[in-house]
Amino acid sequence: RSAAVEVDVPAKVKLAWEYRPPDGVDTTAPVTAGGLVFVGGSDGVVRALDAKGGQCRWKAYTAGPMQFPPTVDGPRLLVGSGDGWIYAFAAADGKPLWRFRAAPAERKISVYGRLASTWPVAGGVLVDDGVAYAAAGIASYDGTHVYALDAASGRIRWQYNTSGHLFGEDRTTGVSVQGPLLLHDGRLYLAGGNVISPAVYDPADGRLLNTLSDEWGGQTPPPNTKWEY
Repeated sequence: RSAAVEVDVPAKVKLAWEYRPPDGVDTTAPVTAGGLVFVGGSDGVVRALDAKGGQCRWKAYTAGPMQFPPTVDGPRLLVGSGDGWIYAFAAADGKPLWRFRAAPAERKISVYGRLASTWPVAGGVLVDDGVAYAAAGIASYDGTHVYALDAASGRIRWQYNTSGHLFGEDRTTGVSVQGPLLLHDGRLYLAGGNVISPAVYDPADGRLLNTLSDEWGGQTPPPNTKWEY
């Protein structure tokens, strides 16, 4: 919970505008930059709203629902979609810049009543120092795929495709994609389900640092950690 900016909050506030998404569409939390407010939608649409008046400035399209808000990286907006792809749009006007298929194949299933990839990019996209990190998957037995991409071009820096299968391909228990990524003290963390969570990766090359017998990857668990079984 270190994502914060310094801003003066007035003692009294009043409603400036209100945005209502289309019927049946759930939106992500909003993020704002450059006079725009960005939200992703369960309909696969990214919307940019005017920060002063709330009018929709532009829309950009993916083919799957979004669960986590877009990520602002300078002039770019990066989103992870339930269609298994990572998208980069120009933040100013929504122009497509690049896209990358994080899913190993184009295969759709029903996820809570909506058509989505077997490997959705369900934890959003984390960007740091020009590198975009994302993970694709749901259940470990279908596979978990973690990537580091060049944020400007979408080119692969590294990929790690076996943390869903920690017992080998014949026994498929391992890391599932169950939440967002976190980069902290030189380690990349992923909410990984009920076998290993968080999963800990080396952001330099993507190596999984924890194992079934060493859940914290050689580190001492944080103080006051509660273990639930």
